[in-house]
Amino acid sequence: MLNDGKPQIHVFICFSLIYLVVEVEDNSLAVHLFMLSGASLPMQCKRFPLSFTALLFSGFAMSLLLSNSAHAARSGEALYNSFCIACHMNGVAGAPKIGHAEDWQPRIEKGINTLLKDAISGYKAMPPKGLCFDCSEDELHDAIQYMIDKSSSK
Repeated sequence: MLNDGKPQIHVFICFSLIYLVVEVEDNSLAVHLFMLSGASLPMQCKRFPLSFTALLFSGFAMSLLLSNSAHAARSGEALYNSFCIACHMNGVAGAPKIGHAEDWQPRIEKGINTLLKDAISGYKAMPPKGLCFDCSEDELHDAIQYMIDKSSSK
């Protein structure tokens, strides 16, 4: 769509209509991204700023690069510094900020098992596994525990 002869960039993520499928098996990779263009957008779509979308996809690309090599279990702090920091340092898209007990307290009250389930499947703007597709449940648990420990009021 043109506005005064200048193109406008709009980014929409439609959780029910745009699917990103990644299959990493025997070092093979298949990525499918279905995009809408020129159609009226349904209510399930949420508009995100281009900077958030760029951050999301750069984290996805980093995850793919890191997932191609076998690794030993990583610490919660290492995972936070590699993946979680992108959103949880500054509260991108409503993510609870590390070190801010008031952001974390309602989540802590739900229990770590609920937080882990949400991290695995994705929650609101957070993509599944926070884009760490090769993270184990134990590693994700440790990353969540690390953020809780750094954010709990003492």
